[in-house]
Amino acid sequence: MDVRTAFLQGDLTDEIYMKQPRSKENPDHVCKLKKSLYGLKHSARCWNSTLDSFLKSSGYKQVGADSCLYMKSVKLQNGKINFVILSIHVDDILWFSNDVIMLEEEKVAIGTKFKVENLGEVSHILGMLIKRDRYSRTLTIIQVLGRSSTEAEYMALSLATQEAIWLRRLLENIGVKQKESTVMCEDNQAAIQLSRNPKFHNRTKNISM
Repeated sequence: MDVRTAFLQGDLTDEIYMKQPRSKENPDHVCKLKKSLYGLKHSARCWNSTLDSFLKSSGYKQVGADSCLYMKSVKLQNGKINFVILSIHVDDILWFSNDVIMLEEEKVAIGTKFKVENLGEVSHILGMLIKRDRYSRTLTIIQVLGRSSTEAEYMALSLATQEAIWLRRLLENIGVKQKESTVMCEDNQAAIQLSRNPKFHNRTKNISM
């Protein structure tokens, strides 16, 4: 979903004045902005604050693990919990839900407040192609070079563990209980031994344990 002219829908909290339009100039008057405008340094924050206030007043709660995620849940009489999750990046909104009816109702509700365009099922966003699988891939330039394959593997294992810890917290925040430990897969025997027993000798003393 795309919010049209999002920055024009933000409510200003500061007093901001602008030059009068040409041919409409009146020396006895000043122009005070009532809404934010594109190009204004306050616009992005004004829009975010406006959207945040609307969502929270509509029953959504901000997810602790990611401030760009909002969740709303309803418990039915049969004990089932229906939920809607919003992922927001400026004026782009991704919707997730386990109930089609609730999802459509929430889309209508936000459409009555803001001018939006429903783009249907997401296929790409922010220059990324959406592929529905269960794998997490990260391509980065590592900031610290390992002096050996053991050090490189150990550092990569640490980064993967950080990702797993965050993902577990995110799942807990949206109601997915983590009853079992997350299994980390590693094929470097030296890195495995270091993770189990952080030995200190000449070859490993430079590695942050």
